Parts: sequence; C-alpha cells; structure tokens
Amino acid sequence: MEHRKYRLVLRNALLIPIDSSQESSFTANIHVSHSGHIVYIGPEVAHDGDADAVVDATGNWVLPGFISAHSHLWQSAFPGRACDESVNRWADDIYKHAAGLGADDFYELVRRGAQSHLEKGITTVFNFTYSPNFKDGKSDRAQFSGSIDAGIRFIHAFNIGAINKTWSVDQAVARTQKFLDWTAPYEETSQYLGTAVANHGVTYDDNKSIQAEAEIMGRFNLQGHLHYLESPLPDDIRFERSRWQWLKDAGLLNPRLILGHFVHPTAEMVSEAAMAGVRMSWNPLSNGRLGSGIVDTPAYLQKNLSIGLGVDGEASSDRCDPFENMRAGLYSVRGMYRNPKVLAPYDVLYMHTLGAARALGVENRVGSLTVGKFADMVLIEPPRSIRPGDPVSTVVLSAGIENVKEVFVGGVPISSKCCVPGRTSSEWSAWKF
Repeated sequence: MEHRKYRLVLRNALLIPIDSSQESSFTANIHVSHSGHIVYIGPEVAHDGDADAVVDATGNWVLPGFISAHSHLWQSAFPGRACDESVNRWADDIYKHAAGLGADDFYELVRRGAQSHLEKGITTVFNFTYSPNFKDGKSDRAQFSGSIDAGIRFIHAFNIGAINKTWSVDQAVARTQKFLDWTAPYEETSQYLGTAVANHGVTYDDNKSIQAEAEIMGRFNLQGHLHYLESPLPDDIRFERSRWQWLKDAGLLNPRLILGHFVHPTAEMVSEAAMAGVRMSWNPLSNGRLGSGIVDTPAYLQKNLSIGLGVDGEASSDRCDPFENMRAGLYSVRGMYRNPKVLAPYDVLYMHTLGAARALGVENRVGSLTVGKFADMVLIEPPRSIRPGDPVSTVVLSAGIENVKEVFVGGVPISSKCCVPGRTSSEWSAWKF
C-alpha cells in the first residue's frame, strides 16, 4: 500500500496544553508522520488527499496519552481480592495465586492488562513484571511479548533475583545480559522504551542483593524502581527507614532511581532524594485502597522532587483509570490539608502525562503534544456544561473513561488494531546458567 504524506491528520480539536510553551488551550490541526511522530500543530489545514486518515475532531478535546509511572500489567486478573487487607497480607494473597502460573499465563495477563490501560487512555507504562521461575527467563520474555502485542509503549522492569549461595552476582549479570541481548531488536519498534531493575534488595537480610542491583544498574545504565515505605505499619516503617543508609552506601541515590509509593519518609529523606535527582511514582488509588496513607505531595514538590502518577496494578487499584487516579490524589491531599488551593487540577494532569514522562526519563518522546514527539493522544468528548470553564479543570474534575472517543498510539487508533494471535511458551526457551 502506498502511503500519502501523513499517517493521520486530526482536525479542529481543542488541544489541552501540558507543555509550558503552550500557554492556553487552542483549536488546532495535528499532522502525524508515518513514523508516528507529530510533525505539525497549528491552524494550517492539510488536504484530505495528503493523509491516509483524516479525523474531524470538531467539538472534541485532545490531550496527551496518559502515562502510568508504576503499573503491574500482569495483575489484570486479580481485581477485588483481599479487599480489606493492607499491603503485606494483600500481597500474600495475590502472589500465592500467581506463583503457580507459567509463561503462557503471564503473556495473556500482561496483554490483557496493557489493552485495559490503552482503552482508558494510558499509552505508556512502567511495567513491573513477576516471574516465579526467574532463572529460566521465559516469563520475562512472555510478559515483554504481551506488551508488544498489545501495542502499548512500555519500560520493562524485572527482578535480578536474591543473591545467595545458589544465585551469584555473576549469574544475575549474565541473566540481565541475556535479556538485553534478546530485547535489542525490539528497540526499532518504538514501543519498547527501555529495561529497568525492579529493586528488592532493601527487603533482604544482608546488603548483597542491593549492591548487586546497583552494580547491574551502573554496568548496563539501567533505571531502578523500588517499592519503598508503602506499608503503614510502624514496624515496617522503622525497618525500611533503617535501610535508607543501604541505598546511600550502594550509590543508588542518583537520577537512575525511582521510588515507588514513598508514603512514609522523613523530611530529611525527601530532601536527600530530591537533591540527588531521585524520582518518584505516586499511586493514589492503590494507596487509598490498601490504606497505605496519603502522600504529602505539596511538601515533596516544594523540595523539587520529580513525581509521576501511576495507576499501579489492577489488584491494588482494581481499575487502571487515570481519571479516577487524578481525582483520588487531588481530593485526598486537599482533604488532608483542608485546603482546596494546596494542589491544582493542572498539577495532577501534569503528573499523569509530562510529569510521569520526566519521572521515567522519556520526556523527549512522550508526555505532551509537541512537534517531534510521538502522536500518543486521547480524544475526548467534553463533559456537558452550561458555561464551559477551564478545560484542564473540567477534564480532571469531571471527565471519565466514558468521555474517551478514541486513543491513538503513534497516530494509529487503538480501535483499529487487529488482534495478534496469542503466543505459546515454545517461543521462549529456557536459559541455562
């Protein structure tokens, strides 16, 4: 098939700005190249014959695809479980059921989870994977393939394994190298935005694992993302705070580290993290559902800590809904401060788009509707209003997934994506160490 000048032309949409260079909402036409990048935003109207597809968006609003800075796509089949438990007992329930799953199962769970994210307007995720038999590498590759086949952009995060008598640092390094070699061809797809370490070393009895995580992150220039200070239990808070020095000793307080949740730090820890360029994922739906606590986001922002919003897994937030997630964060913080001015609608919209992109280090590719970035867009029918107000506030306070008309990834509507035939475990042979 011969392509025309543009992959897509989106006409007459009210563009909701995220980038500071776009000061207010404006009606625009957006031209998308066949590489999936935005090549023009403005008043110029392309001829119908110049584009493979033309979408008349008159009366609709367009905003960047949402980004989840913290997701567990494999948890798509576990909503509603352990409904009145905090994070530790909740995790016992979820992982007990997941421990017996194979690579084929994880492939399907991740593909379904990614599709669920896309349908709700999330076009990029940081995806924590889970591999009960991590040594053979099959589930890692299966979950990677599930993300690819769903059509979502993603950062793939995996556990290097606990360093002990049966699993050495050299084996963990070799496993990481094998996985990175396997993923290298996918860099050309533009969906795969990188690999990261899912840090677990602070939970073990000695610091060997955290030192190994730091070594692997440094050697391969990988990011790391650590679930940290999520539990509200006093003993857990004391224990995890005591491991802050381990992070410092390992040299992990640097811009490659993302702290997930980070609900119960000391003020000094927040300051040290911000000064070191550490970033953070804030997961309001999950924190509320599990009773983990309310993040003092305004205090963190005053320290210039980079924060991105995440919808977490569908086992802890029960639905990967960015609209609900923004409101949960905004309302909980306003309620905690008893002050509606302490956090603005724009703040949470930013943190679920460009702010999340910056927290993940991919802001040059996604996060805002800007020339040169991928054309990842959410087209919405605005909520009805007698007198329309500020579009940003309206989106955050009133819009929901029922308002989503179409989601585009690289200018391609997800509604037009054909289903990819499911894969089987025969495609992921076990690695030996």
